[in-house]
Amino acid sequence: MNQPDRLRHLLDHNFGSSVVTVNFPDWSKIVNHDGSVTKLEEIPHKLSGVQKDTEVVVAVASGIANARPGIDIVRKDPKDAPYIYNTDHYTVIETLTCHPEYASFVSRAGVRDSEELRKAIDSWIWIIGPSREPGIHWSTEIPAHIRLAKEKSEQTSPANHRPSGTSGTASADSAARAKAMPEASGDS
Repeated sequence: MNQPDRLRHLLDHNFGSSVVTVNFPDWSKIVNHDGSVTKLEEIPHKLSGVQKDTEVVVAVASGIANARPGIDIVRKDPKDAPYIYNTDHYTVIETLTCHPEYASFVSRAGVRDSEELRKAIDSWIWIIGPSREPGIHWSTEIPAHIRLAKEKSEQTSPANHRPSGTSGTASADSAARAKAMPEASGDS
């Protein structure tokens, strides 16, 4: 198993959730670069399994200029009435090498930190989840931060622009909700 895969497997165990990777340029193409919550045209392929048994109503994401990037997918499930809207949250880590636990992850995975490893790791975003956030996982209406999401806008920022010094360790919306989210440390 190569070093990035060993690290991904460690993160699966550390966060107690599935961890998938998406190329950073692909992520950059689907989110608004100003950090605002973006209504997705489609769910990233690696997360498309959520569409199995219920209707997906909307999916949103935030990143790049958002210090707490993430993805929220809302499914409609009439059998859960009156709480027919089920929101699954996925934490996104855009720059794993800036995560406060990066050195620990590398050590525990038994890989050697190097410029080559850092380059490979930071060419992806890391999607962790899903988690069920209290107050929005089961609801009678689509949460406001999702209802108010903006369509992807054309921007002049390069597709490989990466936030500097942010690990991106939590939720997809406002500062108020961000304060309620635990840092990505396996607590979710």
